[in-house]
Amino acid sequence: MSDNVVVAVVAGCAVVVAAFCVLGASIFAYIASNKRLDKIDATLQLIQADIR
Repeated sequence: MSDNVVVAVVAGCAVVVAAFCVLGASIFAYIASNKRLDKIDATLQLIQADIR
């Protein structure tokens, strides 16, 4: 393969990895903004209390 093809493949992989990072961050921000993490935490604490 020529050098240009290798550079194009590496750049394409970097774009895909960056897209997954942005997607993951946006999903986390959406969940955090809806206070769902607080609900999940409260539920886990209730389960922990029931186990004890």
